[in-house]
Amino acid sequence: MPQRVFTSDDQLAFAKLSGDYNPLHLDPVLARRLLFGRQVVHGLHALLWSLNYHLSFCNHLKSILQNSHVQLQYHQREASKLL
Repeated sequence: MPQRVFTSDDQLAFAKLSGDYNPLHLDPVLARRLLFGRQVVHGLHALLWSLNYHLSFCNHLKSILQNSHVQLQYHQREASKLL
């Protein structure tokens, strides 16, 4: 599983983009006193990074399959034949 370390600069850039300047994400001193004990990555930032990684992987896999001799075939059935 891929891993990513989000830096304070990453957090600040995402805060500027999203408008979410919550100190939980940006202020290491204040965040230390809160529930998690350190800064927390914006949830949407982590989600977008994850989606970007997985979509990039899918595109990579698609290009490998297109350049290989593997052929994928499927047959579509009419809904009336399935009932």
